[in-house]
Amino acid sequence: MLIKDRSRNCYSPKYMSTIGSFYLLSDNNRAGVVEAAMSQSKALRKKRFGFLPPKLPLHPDPFWAFIRSNAQELDDYPYSGHLLLDVELIAPDTLASTDQIGKDLTRIVKSTFISFRPEDSAQSTAILESADFSESSIRSFLLQEGREHELADFIGPIKVTVEHLKSWLGAVTHGYVGILAIG
Repeated sequence: MLIKDRSRNCYSPKYMSTIGSFYLLSDNNRAGVVEAAMSQSKALRKKRFGFLPPKLPLHPDPFWAFIRSNAQELDDYPYSGHLLLDVELIAPDTLASTDQIGKDLTRIVKSTFISFRPEDSAQSTAILESADFSESSIRSFLLQEGREHELADFIGPIKVTVEHLKSWLGAVTHGYVGILAIG
């Protein structure tokens, strides 16, 4: 969902409701994060008294409690997760990964998760570094998408998003998996 910046009558990258977060998780916790996601999913489907929906929000939420306890969130990303999708459209396959954890979490939690092993991170970083993220290229992309009203608000944030993504991907080293959550 996009939220309109009424002062300028346009959508703003700071007010979009999708969050983008990147977590580092030790390989030792790969199975645990999937188990925690399954526990969350089961708790969300469990009926109270046999017919009432579960009381929300889950307290504690097993999945996010596991993430808080076992993963390291990397820096504070100031913009909407939608900008990560713009980066993917400008540089296709940046968000591609062969790692199964992200696919499992997406299926179980019903939100978008992409997991990066060191080799996936290196490949995505190479794609980012070879792509053209110049102001004129981003401007051309936005115009092609019919988003001329967003030019002033999105060019800078897309560039910042690329730098955040490079930093996040660079933090994934042997023994760790990076998990990008968009949702």
